[in-house]
Amino acid sequence: MTIGGRGRRWPALAAVVVCFLAACIAMGFIATEHVRSLVFLAAQRPAPTGAHPVGAAAFSPVGGARVELWYPAKGGCLGLLARAVALLRTVLRPTQAVSCDAPPAPGLHPLILLLPSWFAERDVNTFMAANLASHGFVVAAVDDFVHGPPLSGGDRIAQLGSLDMTSEEAFATSRAVSRRRAVLGARAATATIDAVIAHPTLGPRIDADRVGVLGYSFGGSIAAAMSRETGRLRAVVNLDGDVVATEAWPPTVPYLFLTSDLPYPSAADLASDDRAFRFESITTRDTYDLHERPDFPRNGLALSVKEAVHADFSDRLVMPPFRDFLKPRPIDRKQMWHDINGLIVSFLSAHLGTMDGTIGQSDALSGRFVKLPSP
Repeated sequence: MTIGGRGRRWPALAAVVVCFLAACIAMGFIATEHVRSLVFLAAQRPAPTGAHPVGAAAFSPVGGARVELWYPAKGGCLGLLARAVALLRTVLRPTQAVSCDAPPAPGLHPLILLLPSWFAERDVNTFMAANLASHGFVVAAVDDFVHGPPLSGGDRIAQLGSLDMTSEEAFATSRAVSRRRAVLGARAATATIDAVIAHPTLGPRIDADRVGVLGYSFGGSIAAAMSRETGRLRAVVNLDGDVVATEAWPPTVPYLFLTSDLPYPSAADLASDDRAFRFESITTRDTYDLHERPDFPRNGLALSVKEAVHADFSDRLVMPPFRDFLKPRPIDRKQMWHDINGLIVSFLSAHLGTMDGTIGQSDALSGRFVKLPSP
């Protein structure tokens, strides 16, 4: 009996040990993030620039991905519990924007679906989401669809796939997989838009005829794959994502492409012995060429952002990794954040909001933004 009793205690003891180790790992991560927020104190937490208070709430559609909703609020947090949750999030997420559950502002608001990078989760662009909400947009930040329900067959391969740069053949095969992945991501994004519009609290506050998609990295690739939609989609923003679903090109809705400060790949770049660099140069060239085609729409903008690298289109701009402390870049992070986010707000407001007219080349080509490099 004693032996049996001890045997029954082992699973409970193992569970306690696992929970303890998980807690230690989590506390270590949180402590590291607090240190990072102090290291980059001068650049932290850009405040939303719009007139609205910002509310936030989690949302999990049935059978869908997890969603973080950011929205224009009528006032402060809904009660002590919401305030406590917001305080806890500030402690647990010191390098991200934080808000709380609050009553939504009256009226109808345009919806923006915010797509993250490859395999990433919905917290990649929290400061951008909060800023858009302060300007009157409901923002649905969603996980990459790899975190959603598993697909089957070849679609599952695409759902789990990434670029393989180990050989010419592997690269060509994985590019085909990435094209399929962008199409599947667009399908998942459309389903998420439907679910958000049907949300019991915020759905009645959303204008279903004013919907936009904003994607970062591969999220931008998915957004580009949606840019020929002829239904309710009114604007697309692609933040440094390669255009992989070329069958969905050129865009037919207003389209903004912002990319890193990279030159047009030279012949030497395209023939480099460094396989990864060569393949990246090929994808950069192909994406640049698509945006310079004669059929690129007149209501589209394709711009390079001076001094920007890929991560600067995410929260990493104002909360960079530790390696940027060891090798600091001589840039004004706050100013770059305001420049990038200011243009995004202006573009989306022109096509989804209350501004008259559109954002033209002359409006955007000032200081920070330049035309894409050409051969």
